[in-house]
Amino acid sequence: MMDHNFARRIVLLVSCFSTGLAIGLASPTTLFGQALQPKPVATTPAPDKDPLKILSDTARRLENEQTFEFKYKLREGDVIRWNVDHVAATETRAQADHDNTKSRAQSVVKWQITNVDSLGNATILLTLEAADMWQQTDEHPPVEYNSRNQRGEIPEVYRQFAEWIGVPMATYQINSIGQVIDRQEVYRNVKFGVGDVTMPLPGRPVRIGQAWRVPGNIMVRHNDGTQRKIVTQIEYRLQSVDNGVATVSFDTQVLTPVDDPRIESQLMQQMSQGTVLFDLNRGQMVGMDLAWNRRCLGFKGPDSSVAYNAKYIMRQLQSSAAGEDDKAKVVNKDHLQIGIRMAEDGPVFRW
Repeated sequence: MMDHNFARRIVLLVSCFSTGLAIGLASPTTLFGQALQPKPVATTPAPDKDPLKILSDTARRLENEQTFEFKYKLREGDVIRWNVDHVAATETRAQADHDNTKSRAQSVVKWQITNVDSLGNATILLTLEAADMWQQTDEHPPVEYNSRNQRGEIPEVYRQFAEWIGVPMATYQINSIGQVIDRQEVYRNVKFGVGDVTMPLPGRPVRIGQAWRVPGNIMVRHNDGTQRKIVTQIEYRLQSVDNGVATVSFDTQVLTPVDDPRIESQLMQQMSQGTVLFDLNRGQMVGMDLAWNRRCLGFKGPDSSVAYNAKYIMRQLQSSAAGEDDKAKVVNKDHLQIGIRMAEDGPVFRW
């Protein structure tokens, strides 16, 4: 912990200067007397005497030594709403084929904290409350869906989403450091960009600049249909703390050697990096920013390429305490299914 009783001691160093005396010397063999000039004396610059700067430097040093503790503090009955904006563009070239797909998904997601046990494990019920989606491929007419103001028939690609509006999609149980210890999902492609529904916490106090790592894996497919597990890890690093809100950067790293472009193309959308905003006092995430800018060559022959560019922004729209929001509609758990997402299953919709 940081000691706020700063010691106000100012040490003044006094530089001592030596002086030289000019002496005139006459030599019997010289016609003129020669005056010897004093040799310049090297001086030591006076130290900075500004007490405010000294205090500022001390405060900065102590701040760098300060540690911060991360812990989720969710309470039963709490309701958290998120505003999510995900924009993506995928460009694929394979011989004579050239596809360019753009999409945008804006949504409102609700977390209902349905239970917190004696160990601090919180159960989160996730519901998609609203969605406004758009996508276009090449020069074809765009397709759109707006759950709040849909005009005409719902496009085929969005009919499944329309069925999920207002219905709980997943149930997660997390411990106080954000590890998912149980999950039941309706839709197996639910992703929040950081590897899971919450950011895993370090489990120990950390200083600014310190990092912690969380292991993971991604399943990929070979052309013959066999599966392969790619070992990964996400490195989190505390960048700063401002008014009790910590900024944490993260980056996905592949630990399994991969030299096959077909495998690399399946990993592209899973290789996320960005920042998370975490309110240390309230004990919950309040925002997230991600970006992708990746390209893979040769995934379907020497002349093929795929590029993926995307941005993802999630901000806390509303957080109400227990009893301040209506109870979420709970569906029978028999309808919830756990699924493992394959890396080539298609675009990932991150809500």
